[in-house]
Amino acid sequence: MDEWMPGVRQVATAATSVRTLAPEAVVFHVIQGHRATMDEWAKQRPAVNQASYHFVIDLDGTPTQYVPISQRAWHAGRVPSQGAAAALWPAFRPDTNPNDYTVGIGAAGFSETTWNDAQHTTAIEILRWLESEWMDINDETVIGHRDLDPSSRAHDPGPNWDREWLLEHVASSEELSSLNKPLPIGPFESQLWAEAWSRGATPVRYAGDDEIHEIRITRRK
Repeated sequence: MDEWMPGVRQVATAATSVRTLAPEAVVFHVIQGHRATMDEWAKQRPAVNQASYHFVIDLDGTPTQYVPISQRAWHAGRVPSQGAAAALWPAFRPDTNPNDYTVGIGAAGFSETTWNDAQHTTAIEILRWLESEWMDINDETVIGHRDLDPSSRAHDPGPNWDREWLLEHVASSEELSSLNKPLPIGPFESQLWAEAWSRGATPVRYAGDDEIHEIRITRRK
C-alpha cells in the first residue's frame, strides 16, 4: 500500500508519531488558517506546534500531504472531557487516541467560508485513493471533527462541509473534471453579478495580498 498519495504535493512534518492500529476512518476539519502556516510548522525540527494533518486542501483545491498514512497525524487527539457531550460517532473508542485509527483531512480557511467546491472535489479524489489503498469509505467511516468532540469542536469542519455530497460522488464513477463544470456566463450582466455578490462569495485562493472570490450566477428563464 502506498503511504504517500501519488502526484500530490508533499511536505513531511515532524508532528507525527507511530500508529498502533490500522486507519479505519477519515476525520474532516477546517484548519482555521492558511496552508502556508502548515508548511512553516512542518519545517520545525523538532515539532513545536502540536498539530498536523495527513492532508490539507488549499482554497484552490491543491492538496498537500504532510504525514504518511501509516503514521499518526496530530489532528484529533483531544477527546471529550468528563462532563462534556459524548462523541456522536458510534465507532468512537473512549480509551483510545482517535489519531491512532483515523486519517485527518483539513481544509485551509475558516469555518464560515471554507470547504468550497474546489476543496470538496479534491476531497473526493483523496477519498477514492484511500478506498483503493487503505479502507472502506462509507457513511460510517467519513466524519467531521465535531462527531468526535461536539462540545469544543462544534464548528469543525464548519457549515459548508457537505458529507452527503462527498459520499455520493465517491461512490459514483463520474469523472472529477465534470463535477463543477461551470456554465458559460456570456455577456456581462451587471444586475446578475450584483445579485450574486449580495448572496455571498466564496474565497478560493490568494494572489499576493488579494483574496480571489467565486460567485455563482443564477440565470433567469
